[in-house]
Amino acid sequence: ALSGGEKALVLDDAPERYMLARYRGGAEQGRNAHMPNLTLGFYCADPAAYGQRRSEQVSASQRAVAAGGNYRAYPTVTCRPPAGSSWTITNVSTGRFVRVEASFTGAQTVVLDMRAERCTVNGADWPVTVASDFFSLDGVQQIKTSGGTATLEWEERWL
Repeated sequence: ALSGGEKALVLDDAPERYMLARYRGGAEQGRNAHMPNLTLGFYCADPAAYGQRRSEQVSASQRAVAAGGNYRAYPTVTCRPPAGSSWTITNVSTGRFVRVEASFTGAQTVVLDMRAERCTVNGADWPVTVASDFFSLDGVQQIKTSGGTATLEWEERWL
């Protein structure tokens, strides 16, 4: 079905990638009835195409993470921080970081959605510090945490 929100639109020249597209509606039939031709219109709000799904684990030891694609990607970060009063993930290459302050016992799960700039702790919305700056991945960048192992998940993006 073409209606119902954004869907994956795969084009013949790049079958390993897709664009998020919304069907605009309507169709225009070709002029020559003996050679039917149909034009469908789509609206793509995001200029990037999406490719392979990627996942990397990072910890307190700085690690190189390759975004893939040729356009910035926004990871979702999941971590179970060690006991303490805060937890931070840092993009060392850009200096951007996100810090979460809470009474961590080692049992909570923090999820950061870098695209939506949203943080949850055990599924509940949670604020990040004012100095935090959600970041994207672009090329190869060095990432580290203040403790614990974080899993970054994203899809390659292509222009």
